[in-house]
Amino acid sequence: MKIGIFAGGFKPFTTGHMSKLALALQENDRVVLYYGMASRTKGSGFHYTKEMSVKIFDIVKVALERTYGNKLIIQNPLPTPIVAVFSFIGAVKDGADTSKAPLSSFGIDPATVEKITVYGDAESLLPFTADVIGKVSRSGEDKEQKYYGNMAKTGGLVFDNALTPAGGPDRMVAAMTACGYADDASLLDKINVRGSQIRSIAQSCDEKEMAKFLPNFLNSKEVRDIIDIMQGHSRQGEVLESLIRSYICEVIR
Repeated sequence: MKIGIFAGGFKPFTTGHMSKLALALQENDRVVLYYGMASRTKGSGFHYTKEMSVKIFDIVKVALERTYGNKLIIQNPLPTPIVAVFSFIGAVKDGADTSKAPLSSFGIDPATVEKITVYGDAESLLPFTADVIGKVSRSGEDKEQKYYGNMAKTGGLVFDNALTPAGGPDRMVAAMTACGYADDASLLDKINVRGSQIRSIAQSCDEKEMAKFLPNFLNSKEVRDIIDIMQGHSRQGEVLESLIRSYICEVIR
């Protein structure tokens, strides 16, 4: 069995995220999506709260399960998506199903997993590659052997940055078109968009631009609900700023 893993914070889940998920769905028997819930402000002035993350996750989860069924396993990982990925790999390496979200709960027997592919971009894959492969801990312990055994060396574990020259954008374009996206001039923009861009668009209240970068597995109501959740937050910020401005003006007078 081939397993694809895609993990992140997804604030919100965009067409850029969808491009990697589409690739994972195309290339594997089952795919595990670890969807984090932490708040975030970094990357834009927009404060993406935990409450907002939970509300949007609930919408996205229903839509993904409706579209991809049992092939896709969606988890809110604790404590973080990164820890969950290491736990999954460790369970397959050791054949020991002892994590807080055991593989058996997904209907996966570690002994049947032939290959794990972890999808992401260069930044999101760093904790699994640059921080582990070929590294030695302060105690002199081989970190790669500890976390992966021989899986990475033998090809049983792959970290796939789909936009590297070896893969190139063609793989992403093919995966997205297979999921119903038009191969037009805007597709690469949809593939390369980042969450910080969407949060910035939410601040500008450009609903049409925002909708363009929300995935096509969402129906029109779900798109509307996500925009309302994010725009509502933005409008609350504007109201608060206006009240503060009025208060300062009164004090100055």
